[in-house]
Amino acid sequence: MLMRRPKEALEKMARALELDPFNALFISLHAGELENLRRYDEAIAQARNVLRLVPGHPVASGVLTIALWQKGMEHEAVVEWKAQRDLRGDRKGVEVFDRAYQEGGYRAAWKRYAEYRAPGFHKTRLGAWGIAHAYMYAGENTLALDWLERAFEVRDPNLPYAFAQCLFDPLRSDPRFQALLRRMNLPP
Repeated sequence: MLMRRPKEALEKMARALELDPFNALFISLHAGELENLRRYDEAIAQARNVLRLVPGHPVASGVLTIALWQKGMEHEAVVEWKAQRDLRGDRKGVEVFDRAYQEGGYRAAWKRYAEYRAPGFHKTRLGAWGIAHAYMYAGENTLALDWLERAFEVRDPNLPYAFAQCLFDPLRSDPRFQALLRRMNLPP
């Protein structure tokens, strides 16, 4: 999928699921492929199936949040995201988000959450990649690009997914985004 060969990616994933049909990671990654292809309803259904079997599965949760957001289901996306943050023990982060939401709505809440998490990004699983996500939800494209560049600098292993995920579509034509693609040797 990252190499812009979706047909081949789906074929390989079908084979993986044939060999191991109950693997939560494989099912979650397949849901991610569907999300990348903008097949949001299918992605949502698969991610929810995984979360019924493995509550808190991080890949399924991330896919579900993005797919819901992309469908314009902001409230549902935030409910899912907050539930997963609670499971991961990020109660303070959820409180920061909720307080900012009361003051300024979803976009303000995402921005405040990103600002809250940014100083310690290197100490958590959220990483620079996660901060970029929060800024994308906030509609802060320049800040999201700053954090994608930071993800490159610290070699965040999730960074390549930014080039396939629909969440980052608003950045695709930006010269900085294109430069990151080239630096990572990924196809435009």
